[in-house]
Amino acid sequence: MRPPLTALHVVQPGDGGVARVVTDVVGAQVDLGMRVAVACPPGTPLAVAAGARGAEVHPWRAGREPGPRLVVESRRIAELVELVRPDLVHAHSAKAGLAARIAVRGRVPTVYQPHAWSFEAVDGVTGALARRWERWAARWTDRVICVSEAERRRGEYAGVRASWSVVHNGVDTARFTTGPDRAAARAALGLPASAPLVVCVGRLCRQKGQDTLLAAWPAVLARVPHARLVLVGDGPAADSLRAAAGRIAAGGNGAWVGFGRAAAGREAAGRAGAWRDSGPVGAGRAASPAGASGAAGGWAAGPVGVGRDSGWVGAPGVAGGWGDGRVGGWVGEPGGRRGGGGLDGPDGRLGDESRDGAVRGRHLARGGGRRDGPGAGRGDEALDGGPSVTFVGAVADPAPWYRAADLVVQPSRWEGMALAPLEAMAGGRPVLLTDVDGARESLPPGHEAHCLVRPDDPAALGAALAGLLQRPTLREALGRQAQRHVLRRFDVRRAGVAIADVYREVTAAPRHELREPISQ
Repeated sequence: MRPPLTALHVVQPGDGGVARVVTDVVGAQVDLGMRVAVACPPGTPLAVAAGARGAEVHPWRAGREPGPRLVVESRRIAELVELVRPDLVHAHSAKAGLAARIAVRGRVPTVYQPHAWSFEAVDGVTGALARRWERWAARWTDRVICVSEAERRRGEYAGVRASWSVVHNGVDTARFTTGPDRAAARAALGLPASAPLVVCVGRLCRQKGQDTLLAAWPAVLARVPHARLVLVGDGPAADSLRAAAGRIAAGGNGAWVGFGRAAAGREAAGRAGAWRDSGPVGAGRAASPAGASGAAGGWAAGPVGVGRDSGWVGAPGVAGGWGDGRVGGWVGEPGGRRGGGGLDGPDGRLGDESRDGAVRGRHLARGGGRRDGPGAGRGDEALDGGPSVTFVGAVADPAPWYRAADLVVQPSRWEGMALAPLEAMAGGRPVLLTDVDGARESLPPGHEAHCLVRPDDPAALGAALAGLLQRPTLREALGRQAQRHVLRRFDVRRAGVAIADVYREVTAAPRHELREPISQ
């Protein structure tokens, strides 16, 4: 009887979807009796999760993008190969694929899994170089595993000549099919009980297309005014997405607040300001004429709005506006420091900054304001105070957010096969996807008419979102069908067995003729 295979997974940092794929595959391989090692940045959720699933975890300190440290990063992989002595190296995504194949150069059987091709992310000279690298590195690759047939075809079209296998992504279906129902999930997360809720899970970056989603959102609100959107994840586009959402908000639907991040006690108010739909000063829903300090959302309201320099903001008869932030961000205490600028006019179009206050907004509020003031609960988010768009940052487990959702959207510009839609469907939630690689292969037959739109098309995305939100019976039917589909075809145990079969084929096959020594 042959001893169990030993696989060394090399995973680049910063990609939550790939990390979840690797975690689940690692667990399935351990269950199959394999010895599994994972090289990844230390202290990351992947490192913790892979260790909990039974893998050996080795620190690999690497950046997400190629750079001057690539030589050092590749040398570390070569050292880990000597330490682990794997039967096979499995490199995930472009950066790890680059570093691992430079390190190994065919000395050990090597599997490469792009999880979407690197050349799709860039244009021009950089894109041409990425294609050239992928074609060149194929000489050191015993097998390329693609997560969809579409991803394989794209690689072939780009000139990558390789031995191919297609293994669809899989999910831990038990984790997503069990748990609290929608109402309980919303209560636990502090979300409104009955508002139509759209959830988008993914790294905040150009690939995932959240900018297109935000551009589409006003059209959704025009048809479904009480809809809520939650963006789960973090990434390099986080600040620009928040800024884009603020600009969209300034164009209608009242003023939106609490958008920026705290930075030394400051938060840019941007184009927010006072509410424009309640009273002669365009300000909001505070209980007292001058705006109670955070007690009712903290807006300066009513016809009073006294002195700009006394800690209250807004000249009489002009606008309420921002307070000094120390008691909740919106209405300053009498005699306090100067509030962060009033409003430039009665329409509330331009605020200034909330100075001196510990304002830590992460969401856009459209109805109830903030809860920053005394006795008003936690001050960083007000999920039940009426937000239309909420940024919750990265989470260790997206499952509660899927359970809370009425609809999950993935507006990507490119993919291999996105993991989040499979996870959402496993939980019985309908998904709306852009027609990129893997989308058609992941959807149940017949769902394309309702659940697939062109990428980079805010009008089509907004119309499809609103249409699904307005048809709850259809959503429930799509969700039930999606769950059955994922349970039949996308269980991670099936994916784990398929990848193990690839490993056995690769390690049993005659080795490549081209071998290059590894510099030590």
